[in-house]
Amino acid sequence: MMTLRSLLKLTAMVPSCLASLAVYWGQAENDKQQTDLLFYCSSQAVDTINLAFVSRFGQKYIDEDNSDGFVLNLSNMCTQYNDYRYSCPKVSRDIKECQKLGKKIVISIGGEDNSNEKYGFIDDDEAKRFAHILWDHFAEGHSANRPFGDAIVDGFDFDIETRDQTGYLELANELKSIVELNGTKDYLFTAAPQCGLNERDMEQLLDNFEMDRLYIQFYNNKDCELLSDGFNYYDWANEVISRGHSSTKLYIGLPSASKAASSGFIKDVGRLQDVCKDILADSRVNETFGGLMFWDASRGFDLYERDSRDSSYIFRAWSALNALFGEGLGSGVTMTNDTGGQTVDNGSSTTSTRNGAGFIVRQNVYASFSYLLILISFIFQLI
Repeated sequence: MMTLRSLLKLTAMVPSCLASLAVYWGQAENDKQQTDLLFYCSSQAVDTINLAFVSRFGQKYIDEDNSDGFVLNLSNMCTQYNDYRYSCPKVSRDIKECQKLGKKIVISIGGEDNSNEKYGFIDDDEAKRFAHILWDHFAEGHSANRPFGDAIVDGFDFDIETRDQTGYLELANELKSIVELNGTKDYLFTAAPQCGLNERDMEQLLDNFEMDRLYIQFYNNKDCELLSDGFNYYDWANEVISRGHSSTKLYIGLPSASKAASSGFIKDVGRLQDVCKDILADSRVNETFGGLMFWDASRGFDLYERDSRDSSYIFRAWSALNALFGEGLGSGVTMTNDTGGQTVDNGSSTTSTRNGAGFIVRQNVYASFSYLLILISFIFQLI
């Protein structure tokens, strides 16, 4: 007879059998339209959402009257006041609801470096001070002006797209030290480098700081994209192995729709599945594989690139990857607006229940064994 201890141990093993998928959210890439955060993290396909971005920081680029030292750009999801305070009450509520669903919500710094969004540090000391600003405003620190109120993020993502590397290693190290000293939970440290190994914007940081995940951007870089002759996942794997970064997981980063990037979109998820299958079958590098990352959520779950069953592109990609982990293509959650609005994920043979976010959640009738185990373990704990 299976004991409670054995059952809980088996249940704890379930997540490792599921494909991991991260998305960026906040920039409203879908023609400046995006749905609330909870809408996306309620999808079974997504386990991590990066909030994009803290898009301006560093005293060279911050107005003198900006006492907090940064600009937060989540498109239409926050109210910005004249003194650079931010109010994002819906995002705050959604972060906490997403975390209850077991999803990781990470704050991302950087993004595209352009005339409107500039960032960088004068020296290492400024970078160290900024680590405390991030901790106080988004994590477990304290500030009078917290954009997400009492919501606490689950990590920090570095999407640095500028050649000036001053301070980023010190920023990461200082954040890590703060977490180890004051954190009450584990925090993810991730980065999103371009796929070109010889032209890395974060070379010093990535060589000397062991990230938990690298979301490698295999798009907008034709020389190293997934279907190009120069696809270099294996080079990245060898790089992290040679650096001794054994805990770093590599994610294949892709556009979530043909309009999400200038190049790199993989319309046929079967081809994506084949590439992932080859990586997982290669004993030299398969332990480095973490999953998929998509830019961005608003396009990947919208009407773009849907198939004949009205399944979103991100759901289909997740299903294709999940099949390699033994979960099959049929397990999924469908969400639609009560008024018949945007559909997120679509499976088959579904039943409907209504959730607190105002969506109808259609769970596949053939629920996976893993979720049955979780339910049973919960019942045992109540007995």
